[in-house]
Amino acid sequence: MVLMIHRRIVVWVEECFEAELAALLENLKLAVTLSSHIWVELDAAVLVLLMSAGHHGHASIRYFVAWIRLLIRHRQVRFTHIHREGNHLEDFMARQGHQTQALTTFDSESTPRYFLALVKMDQFGYPNFRFRYHVDS
Repeated sequence: MVLMIHRRIVVWVEECFEAELAALLENLKLAVTLSSHIWVELDAAVLVLLMSAGHHGHASIRYFVAWIRLLIRHRQVRFTHIHREGNHLEDFMARQGHQTQALTTFDSESTPRYFLALVKMDQFGYPNFRFRYHVDS
């Protein structure tokens, strides 16, 4: 099952890193209701290191880290880093989520073909490219 999440999360944070942790916590709350085996791909390498290590980090982020660790303690959760430029799946899901404004789940019948193609490319380890076209005047 593929889950696309688009929710407006309102949390008072002072740093971008805290905002990423808050978003991770909120999305994990939903993910753990659906499965005990979760794979989280993040474009913040520091966040992957923090979640993979045993520390709780600086005092300003301990609240989020402690809640995340509590939430995933009896589940198999894998955190991996993915470069922002190569994460076409996430971009597609974010655009779809932004357009629908609601929780969307796909099954084998309803999954968009473009998404399936991106998944296949990811499974085979094909690189992702981003092209920008410049029009010279």
